[in-house]
Amino acid sequence: MDQQKSYVPEGKPFKFCPNCGAKIDKDAVICPACGASQTGTSGFGSISNQQESTFTVSGRDLDGIKNVKTASLLGIIGIILGLVGAGAIEGAILSGIQSGSPFTAIPALFIVALIGIIIGFVSILLYRAAFRDLREVDGQFGTPYTFTTVLLVGFAVLILALLLVLGGVVALSLSLVLFGAVLVIIAAILLLLGDIVGIILGLWRVGVRYNNTLIKVGAIFYIIPYLDVLAPVLVFIGANSVEKKLETSHPPSDGTVM
Repeated sequence: MDQQKSYVPEGKPFKFCPNCGAKIDKDAVICPACGASQTGTSGFGSISNQQESTFTVSGRDLDGIKNVKTASLLGIIGIILGLVGAGAIEGAILSGIQSGSPFTAIPALFIVALIGIIIGFVSILLYRAAFRDLREVDGQFGTPYTFTTVLLVGFAVLILALLLVLGGVVALSLSLVLFGAVLVIIAAILLLLGDIVGIILGLWRVGVRYNNTLIKVGAIFYIIPYLDVLAPVLVFIGANSVEKKLETSHPPSDGTVM
């Protein structure tokens, strides 16, 4: 397998020879590395979204899909914890109203929110790692990789904003609360951009690359209210299916492509 060798200039459209794994021109008819005909094959890295193609599996593919699977699993855990936390907070509020102190639930609300943000932060880190791996074999994942970084920045700003608001409430400081509120708005913008152009677009391209309908539907569900709770479940199932297919393709020990 001549996977380390590249026969295409940097930045040019490319594919991988199904026979030897060399990186060659996207429109090449003959592989310059092994001489195999490219007629009738899309080549690894240029997979048709109309039907599944046989292609050489890179370790990057397997690493990427494993990170997608783990990230979606964390998303499922986050949703479960969110639902449990919401129920607990509702009970605390009702109990507080009965006792005449409804604001006692505010610290619990922030604790649940911070736990959810931390889980989400780790999930985004894994999606970013997935798109970084897949970017090495398919340049279309460069944009999702960049915007998952934007999403991480948004999460960091949101955590800071919540801490400032909480500190302002405890210290009875209006300026801290207002500053935190401004940061919340900035964080919301970054999170929106990162979510749409990073996660949703990235997952859609994962679904297209591996011709997996569940991952594509999961990507769409992420932007639909109420259905978004099903998104990580669909992505997890789809990623698990893709992982099994990739593993049966006997990936090489070194999937690095230069």
